[in-house]
Amino acid sequence: MSYKPSRRQFMGHTVAATAGTFVLIEIAHPNLSWGQEGKYKAGKVNNPATVAGAVTFKGTAPKAIMRAVTDSFEVAGKEPRQWEGLNLGAGNTVKDAVVMINKIPEGKAFSEGKHVTWVEKADIHPRSEGFGLSGPTSVDVENRDPIFHSWILMLGRRQVANVPHPNKDVKQIKIDKPGLYEMRCGPHPWERAFRMVVPHPYYANTSKDGKFEIKDVPAGSYEAVAWAEGFNPKKIPITVTAGSTSFNVEFTDADITEDLKKGG
Repeated sequence: MSYKPSRRQFMGHTVAATAGTFVLIEIAHPNLSWGQEGKYKAGKVNNPATVAGAVTFKGTAPKAIMRAVTDSFEVAGKEPRQWEGLNLGAGNTVKDAVVMINKIPEGKAFSEGKHVTWVEKADIHPRSEGFGLSGPTSVDVENRDPIFHSWILMLGRRQVANVPHPNKDVKQIKIDKPGLYEMRCGPHPWERAFRMVVPHPYYANTSKDGKFEIKDVPAGSYEAVAWAEGFNPKKIPITVTAGSTSFNVEFTDADITEDLKKGG
């Protein structure tokens, strides 16, 4: 069954996209600034190190904010979906966090593959992911459902793209700036996902056990930043020495977003 919105519905979805949609939308965090956008260059890696560690949470996890499924039940089902919450593993490890080492002016080359995001059963996959941005690029977006979806790309308050996706095929959405993006779907306001776009190759996504590893980091003193759904970005000063360096990130109750603390 295909979905064809009326003119009134489509206009409502377009407006809703800035407040809830299958989307790429930046969330403004005042304590997340790169200071190196367009300045990083690939070159020599002096005294390289492998930096590894884990991201954990110490505190009391708030109840996740849920959104009801209100239509397209034949594809989406009827179970409510997580709008915002903490994605914790065993031992309060934090899954799908993004860890970045910023303020490295020169180092290894980018090694990005194709970036793919898809919607299936009216959910966006993957839920949370980081990737590097060496220059303007595009994300392949796939509609794997037999219903209408839409993609909206926002950077801060500025809408960059609004891409209807009525068929089971692949489209592209351009991204040319780093930042924390939010993805939603116009017709289905319970859909949500996140992309942390980093202006250098020194980042990692944590595994299901909260671990991360970043290779070929030049020796020196830097600022690490960790972000995960439900948390504000957390900065950690680190010193990297040749060979191997380890550091851990511990989120606490104080790092939880205000929306999640208040339950939406």
